[in-house]
Amino acid sequence: METTYFCRTIVARKGNVCDCLADLTPQLIGEETDRALLVRLVWFADVTDNVSFRAVANSIAGWLDERFPENPPVWSLVAQRPLGGKSSVGALAVEAHYRKILSRQTVRYARLGEIPYIVLGDDPARELFLSVGPHNTWLPDCVPAQAELVFEYAARIMRKEGFPVDSIQRQWNYVEGITRTTHGCQHYQALNDARSEFYASGSWQGGYPAATGIGVAAGGITVDLNAAVGAVSHAVDNPLQYAAHVYSERVLRPGERAVPSTPKFERARVVESDGSLVCYISGTAAIRREESLGEMDAVQQTVVTVENIAQLTDQVDPLCQVRSARVYVKRVEDMASVEKVARTAYPEADLFFVQADVCRPELLVEIEALATL
Repeated sequence: METTYFCRTIVARKGNVCDCLADLTPQLIGEETDRALLVRLVWFADVTDNVSFRAVANSIAGWLDERFPENPPVWSLVAQRPLGGKSSVGALAVEAHYRKILSRQTVRYARLGEIPYIVLGDDPARELFLSVGPHNTWLPDCVPAQAELVFEYAARIMRKEGFPVDSIQRQWNYVEGITRTTHGCQHYQALNDARSEFYASGSWQGGYPAATGIGVAAGGITVDLNAAVGAVSHAVDNPLQYAAHVYSERVLRPGERAVPSTPKFERARVVESDGSLVCYISGTAAIRREESLGEMDAVQQTVVTVENIAQLTDQVDPLCQVRSARVYVKRVEDMASVEKVARTAYPEADLFFVQADVCRPELLVEIEALATL
């Protein structure tokens, strides 16, 4: 079955951002072939402070303005260190998301202030691609306050375009200092509390989106999302894990609420449209029921994570396979051993490795993936 949504990752090997952008240009430009539309670019850079984050974001924005003056893809900047074989580092990497479109489908590029987004299709079947973060709008310095404002912007755009909040199919949540605390509020818990408020208007009868909540070294909070109306969609559970949205207070962290909000996402989500099936696999780690297997080393955690993902794909279809994946590795020294396990598990997939903090301090590895038949 042909997929209508796929990803490709490119890592630049030059020494600075400008050289990296020049290196990446010929590999990205001209990729819109066979009706495959470039809808999202997720840039990864080894930056550790917000001044450097802003400088890199400005360079990328200038590059995009030059090469996509009329119809730019949605983009975001993630402050995570790209890793390669033998822990080599690329100065910049980009994950390109493509959506194959039919001849009858329209594509509309729009903005809310400085925030660009894309609407694909016409009623009754439409899709929305959106990113909100400090790369494209002003946000306060306080991370918990940022979480509320990011979701407020997202809500305004979705209301404007007629996408109910429960039409979100896939969401990425990038959180600076994800396990750190500001004013007594853990950053990841602040994200969960703000997300719960954002989701409150939805019925969610078909379950929550697939999602990733992952740490970044700088840049506050960024939220990327794909939404769809008129598509057939359903959640996929892992029988070895509790659903994240029913976690007990025992594994949640202090927030501004007396009772902290649970993470509102499903383990995976299947979306069927235009005769194809895409399985979004959420950020997955070595968790069974709701407990981290933190006594395991990075290799053992990766093995359990792969097993958890297999539980999801097997439920979708025995032929459902991981086509691309991001592998988040907490410690650079674990990279080589984690890579060996991941490439053995997914020998034909487009794998991309970055250094990142995971939402629980004891977890060393997290994997998210895109799977199709």
